[in-house]
Amino acid sequence: MASDQSSDQGMDFWASIGVTEADGGGPAPEPRQAPQDERVAARRSASRTKAPRPPKARREAGEVGEAGKAGETRKFTEAGAAAPAANGVPAANGVPPKPTSVRSAPRTAQWPTPPTAEPAPSPPSWDAAERLHDSLRGQFTAWPADVVDGPRRAAALKALTGPARGDGGLAAQVHDLLNGWHLLGEQWRDPEVEEIHIRGTEVMICGPFGVREIPGFPSTGAARRAVDAVIGSLDEVGAVFTESGGSIIVSRQYVGPTDAAALVAAGVAAPQQISEVERALRNMDVVTLTGPAAPVVLRALASLIPPCSRIFMGPFAVLPQGCVAAPSPLCADYAVGVRPGGETEEMAAAGQLGALIANPRTPFTTGVRFAVSGRFAALGKLTAR
Repeated sequence: MASDQSSDQGMDFWASIGVTEADGGGPAPEPRQAPQDERVAARRSASRTKAPRPPKARREAGEVGEAGKAGETRKFTEAGAAAPAANGVPAANGVPPKPTSVRSAPRTAQWPTPPTAEPAPSPPSWDAAERLHDSLRGQFTAWPADVVDGPRRAAALKALTGPARGDGGLAAQVHDLLNGWHLLGEQWRDPEVEEIHIRGTEVMICGPFGVREIPGFPSTGAARRAVDAVIGSLDEVGAVFTESGGSIIVSRQYVGPTDAAALVAAGVAAPQQISEVERALRNMDVVTLTGPAAPVVLRALASLIPPCSRIFMGPFAVLPQGCVAAPSPLCADYAVGVRPGGETEEMAAAGQLGALIANPRTPFTTGVRFAVSGRFAALGKLTAR
């Protein structure tokens, strides 16, 4: 009885591991899997035997064959039961909807690292020019008027080319050191540069191209010496010196038409307008001009003032030929200038002296009044106001 019990237990043991007496100890058939295991195995088998993907053009057009549809068949959890769709919504009649394909996000393009920008060229150094200038001091001389091109400057550059070992640029720098202008000399010789602004060692230039900064002075001492040289040669080179807001401005003295006849020849004024201005000045009346270009026209109309007159000159005024300068409007026959001052304009408005005034501060109700269109370097027309 005991042996039978042990034998049954033994048979149960071998059966539990898949071995029977009939196959002589060989492996028994695989035991039947539970329903849950069957589903797992079916899913694994389907994933291993997935149908090949159709070409890209057919996939994008939605043309998938039977094999592709078979690979997308979903299993049911229970026969006849509704299976949840991929988005969590139950499918109708137990048939899940076809899942929407989601394309993977494109990979971020790995752009090549841009090449490092080349460093800007360093400003030209004046060290070599200063050393050569110091060694030649006393052997060469240069006058302020030699800043601009001319025969004297050409001769000086030719003489400096030897010590500069044929370097024309170095010879020009040494020459600008000799006449004291330093780097301002090169800028002044450029006809497009209308103004040079110096603030400490910084230098900016203005012209038709706009405003731009250039390499400045190597030291404040060099800048100070150059400014002193410019101030000492304003008349020779035709420059105007102005200080404004901590900056020093060197600008060109725009001459423009030199007399009334030049205004007529340039088409700025008509002959009858010139006659009207001449008659008003002869009668010790007031002629006013307004507009940005009024100072230029004022200098030309000053030639209409009668000779031997005493002239009090305000800003931008010129002394007419044959006239004498008066130290004050109190001892003058005429006042000429741009806003010559409150006292001068009051005397002119009261008829106490004749005047030729551009952009007056005092509103004049009598006299001859003209407006000037255009700009300093591009005059327009003279029109009555």
